[in-house]
Amino acid sequence: MFKNFFYNIDRVRSFINKGIFILLILSAALFYIFGLSVIIDKLVISNRDAESFLIANTNLNTVVYSVLPIIVIMMLVLYILILIFKNRESSYIYQFGQINRIQPKRKFGLLKFSFTVVVIISILSFWFYYTVKNYYELLPSKIVHHNIIKSKELTYSYNDIKDCDIKVKTRGKNDSELVYNINFNDGSSFDVAHNIYTEGSYIGAIGELDNIILDKKIKKNINKQNYYLLLNSKDEEEIKVYKRVFNE
Repeated sequence: MFKNFFYNIDRVRSFINKGIFILLILSAALFYIFGLSVIIDKLVISNRDAESFLIANTNLNTVVYSVLPIIVIMMLVLYILILIFKNRESSYIYQFGQINRIQPKRKFGLLKFSFTVVVIISILSFWFYYTVKNYYELLPSKIVHHNIIKSKELTYSYNDIKDCDIKVKTRGKNDSELVYNINFNDGSSFDVAHNIYTEGSYIGAIGELDNIILDKKIKKNINKQNYYLLLNSKDEEEIKVYKRVFNE
């Protein structure tokens, strides 16, 4: 009788643990999908200058701050699962008319493990914050390279641009995108086409930047390979801007 009772307890607990696991996965997925855009909005876009027309980050920073939340979420899910399965390592005893649970002996220090997880997540969170805040903001008269340390922020004039590398990146016959690298005299560079915010339309912001580049007579290194793939399914306004960008 009691054997079946204990068996039923384990089955119910196993069902609850599976439900918790599914909820954790769904919550993590939703948090990543919606949470990342909210964080970018709060940390970057809401702090922009009123005159800025485009905000961009480097490709490396974008990859880092896109991947780090996945790692942190997976670590948290794994940590919670370890806690759940550690609690499952228990047995029951029937004494004096009561069912008592016998706690298992810990094979390793849970407190040390938890501390290690907290330290790793803290480091990854700081790294995430740094890459998000390390972005470029384009204004009509200057370009600001932001940093979490205010004293390390850099302000460039458009005369500080050495040249621009313009080309088309393709991932297939029907998948192409513009690459518009700004190269500064100090050796730093970033792709303005790989942006996270534009005031108005994307193509309008690219057009505004290209007008400044042309007005300042900054050298444009243009690679027209796959250029015509970029024009596929584009409207008249977009085609007009792309033609000017590629000096067509």
